[in-house]
Amino acid sequence: MATETIQRGYKVKLYPSPTMRDSLYRHAGYARFAYNWGLAYAKQQVEETGKFPGWMTIKKQWNAIKYTEFPWSRELCQMPAQEGIRNLGAAFSNFWRDRKKANGRKAKFPKFKSRYGRKSFRLYYPKVEHGRLTLPGLGVVKYRQPDYIPLEDVRHVSVTISERAGDWYATVLVEEEMEITRATGQPVGVDLGVKELAVASTGDIYANPKALAYYQKKLKRLQRKLSRQQRGGSNYHKTKQQIASVHAKIANIRQWHTHNASAAIVGRGLPDNERPAAVVLEDLNVAGMVKNHKLAGAVSDANMREMRRQIEYKAAWGGADVLTVDRFYPSSKTCSNCGSIREKLSLSERTFRCPDCGFVIDRDLNAARNLERYAR
Repeated sequence: MATETIQRGYKVKLYPSPTMRDSLYRHAGYARFAYNWGLAYAKQQVEETGKFPGWMTIKKQWNAIKYTEFPWSRELCQMPAQEGIRNLGAAFSNFWRDRKKANGRKAKFPKFKSRYGRKSFRLYYPKVEHGRLTLPGLGVVKYRQPDYIPLEDVRHVSVTISERAGDWYATVLVEEEMEITRATGQPVGVDLGVKELAVASTGDIYANPKALAYYQKKLKRLQRKLSRQQRGGSNYHKTKQQIASVHAKIANIRQWHTHNASAAIVGRGLPDNERPAAVVLEDLNVAGMVKNHKLAGAVSDANMREMRRQIEYKAAWGGADVLTVDRFYPSSKTCSNCGSIREKLSLSERTFRCPDCGFVIDRDLNAARNLERYAR
């Protein structure tokens, strides 16, 4: 058994007062404003000198002029703006990294943030109490599930405030000690798919809720309604809010099922000898699959990348390894009984039939067992 210090995020819904809600909107806008100002300053410096300024240079220039050119900023907490410029620096770093690895593709240069985009900002060292969250420079706000965030023997590093469909959320980053024991159970292969969220080599099937497909009819109706309304009118904004609420519900359903499935796969809460010592996944080209317009909606609805991310960090907490198999490994075409490989297997064939030994098995379960055998 080993004790490690980990950082874990706890996301809770906020119940801000009308005054606090206005303050949250203002500080989210302040973070966006500082980001856009920094991007405009960087572009101006490139035009004048031919060199990109570092984010620390941008930060110093912002601190030098913010109170004189933008006197209204004195009324606000300065942390969101500083984090906005820090995020710009991270965006530039990602751009240079992707540019080196582009292999002929054009790397995406940072863009200006729209006032209608995602609203969020970060603050450091919040005071967390039972059901109450004190935001530095903003005040106190109540939150849901008061027993969810740990309060004792931990350090609350930061809090990210975000808005979705009119509701506000706080993600508190907590630094805590976790006892990690090595898992000693049999390895498990996991086949991620579209028809089912995941199929494990043990025979467990984790259903895909297909939330987007379920709400597609309602979304089409609301989008049609929106197209007939006067842009910028009160009814137009009401319909946009309804559309945002539906998308938020879809995202919540996906996240709920993904968390439950990933926790069950790594055996969270089970004894050491019942948790798999290794979880084997395929290195799927999700980005390439999304480019296929016939599969894009179904692939996005399956939440494959998020499922892999959750399995990876939950397996680390459970003392298990995560192995990734090359995307060209023929897990679906290989017979899990005799090992022979079929030359062709169409996507419409949901049952695998081996031409050599006559073995018949579900296609996804066959792939999962081949992944498990890879681990062995």
